[in-house]
Amino acid sequence: MKKEVLLTDLDNTLFVSKSNREENDVCVEHLDGNEQSFMSKKAIELLREVRQYVEVIPVTTRSILQYKRIEWPDDCEPEYAITTNGGILLHNRGIVPEWITSVCCGVEFVMDIAEIKRLFNIYKRNKRFTSKRIVDDNFLFFALPDDTGIAPIVAEIKAQTYLPVMHSGRKIYVLPKAITKEKVVENLKKKFEINHVFSAGDSEMDMGMLLASNKGYAHKGLTQRVNALGFTSIRVQPEDLKSFSEWYLQRILNWGKKYCI
Repeated sequence: MKKEVLLTDLDNTLFVSKSNREENDVCVEHLDGNEQSFMSKKAIELLREVRQYVEVIPVTTRSILQYKRIEWPDDCEPEYAITTNGGILLHNRGIVPEWITSVCCGVEFVMDIAEIKRLFNIYKRNKRFTSKRIVDDNFLFFALPDDTGIAPIVAEIKAQTYLPVMHSGRKIYVLPKAITKEKVVENLKKKFEINHVFSAGDSEMDMGMLLASNKGYAHKGLTQRVNALGFTSIRVQPEDLKSFSEWYLQRILNWGKKYCI
C-alpha cells in the first residue's frame, strides 16, 4: 500500500445518484436491474490518475453486499475498501478477519451491540420506517419515506439510548462507539504506517474523518458546519462548482504531481 491515501465516501461524494446525474454520466451500480449510481467521465479519468499517486480507499456506511454491487470502471477499483462505517475492511473484495477482531472487540463493543439489538426489537414493527435492519452485525439502520419530520424521530431514538444516533437525508444510524469513520483514520494509520491522509465526504457522518485527516475535502452542503469549526485543514467545495468529485480529485491529483515524484 502507498503511504499517501485518499479516504473517500461514496454516495453523493465519489458517486452521484440517479436524480443528480448528468446526461453523459456513466452508471456504476444497478439495483434490481435499475441504474442506481453514477460517475462523470471526467471523474473516472481523474480517479485513474489519482491512483497513480495515492492509495484510494472507499470509506462507506454501505454494507458489504451494497459495496459489492459497484461496477467499477476499468482501472478504478480500489484494492482496499472500508464498509459498514468502519467495521469491515475488504481486500480485493474479501473480508480481512484481523480487522474485525481488532476493531469489533472488547466488552464495550459487546455491550453496544446488545443495546443495538434492544433498540431494534423496540422498533422492528414500527410502520413509520420503510426499512430497518442491523447491518453486518455492526450498526442499526432505519429509513423513512423522506426526510420530512425526521428531526423529532431522531430525537426520540436518542432519548432511548446512550449510543450515537446520526442521520443523513432520510436515513438514521445508531452506531457502536468503536465504529466511526474518525477511528478508521486511526486504525488504518496503525495497520499500514500511512504518512499522509486525504479524505472527502458530504455529510455529518464524515466530519470526524475529515477532521482526523491531514487534508479534508467537504461537500458544499457542509459549508456552515465547517465554517463554525474554523479548521483550516478542511477545504469546502466552492458554491459555483457543480461536481464535488471532480473538484476534490483534481486537487489531490495536483498534489500528487507536485509532491509524489
